[in-house]
Amino acid sequence: MQTLHKHKYQPTPKQCERAVRSRSFRTAWEFESCFAAVGYDVKAVQITPGELRGNFEVYGSSTLPILSIRTNQGLVVEGSRSLEKTVIGLEQTENINLHRVRGESLNPCSIHGFSTRLKDSYFQMSPGAHTTMAIFKTQRLQDLAQIHGEQKLVDCLDRHNSLQLQPEHFNQLKTLLQPNNHTNGVSQESLIEGALLECFHPEVFLGSSNGEPTHQAQLMREMLLWGLENPNNAIKLDDLSATIFASRSSLVQNCRSTFGLGPMTLMKNIRLGQVHLALSHPEIRHNMGHHTVRSISSHYGFQSRNHFARDYRLFFGESPSATLQRSEAPGISAQSVSVAHKPQIAMALR
Repeated sequence: MQTLHKHKYQPTPKQCERAVRSRSFRTAWEFESCFAAVGYDVKAVQITPGELRGNFEVYGSSTLPILSIRTNQGLVVEGSRSLEKTVIGLEQTENINLHRVRGESLNPCSIHGFSTRLKDSYFQMSPGAHTTMAIFKTQRLQDLAQIHGEQKLVDCLDRHNSLQLQPEHFNQLKTLLQPNNHTNGVSQESLIEGALLECFHPEVFLGSSNGEPTHQAQLMREMLLWGLENPNNAIKLDDLSATIFASRSSLVQNCRSTFGLGPMTLMKNIRLGQVHLALSHPEIRHNMGHHTVRSISSHYGFQSRNHFARDYRLFFGESPSATLQRSEAPGISAQSVSVAHKPQIAMALR
């Protein structure tokens, strides 16, 4: 996607051993910028109504960083994954009602995201979630498997993307990944690696998934991607149905069971996020050629001022004019992000 302008990017301070970096996010694009700061390009959409309040932490070490993500709202996330890195993700809470991994519901006591075959990421987080992700060097895991004669680990990383574990093994790994357990440096890494090796024994895990999407999951992902790629198109349900070759009833039923909302609401949420992005960044408004709340909201397909203002306030906890005024105030600007890591900023200029 063509880069149309560049924002100043404030890099996250370098992480020392056992240091903790913490960053709050209040919008989906701030959430995306947190991932960009650690080298991952993702796109996110808020799927439950209400002000978003979340926290993104990085701790552990340079050789085994761990991400801790807390959110009070549901989020769906789509993006890239690195072939050189293997991510092991798990949920620290029991709030998994809206959790999905590649479109599949989350089983209790499960770990996810580690398949070496898959080149992208697609997951959801429930309101009240606290997800932790350990980022291993893929070569390190393969070396460990060879050292300990655990060919099953290499095979498992190749064949599976999710494992449901016995509770005692899951709880052991879950505890080791919590932020308050990261004070012992290298010894902590060894404990995590040892616990992970145990998890991949056939007698330890109760079930698995290879990450291949079902027809329903693939349909919902295609719909989500269409919305992200066409954020200024206030499409109708009949037209969306024709565009992605699915019946109206299939779209409505599958969207509600996957995201907890209807397809038109999902599309609207994507467009609301783009309006907020434009209102927060003067440079985006300059390149768009739109400078007022009314012109920007109309650009993204919102025709009713009252309905738009109500929905905007519900999502962001303030009026659109308040967002605009804050971004125009001298010495006050929205959180800086790098357009190189932020395709949605380029999208906002369409």
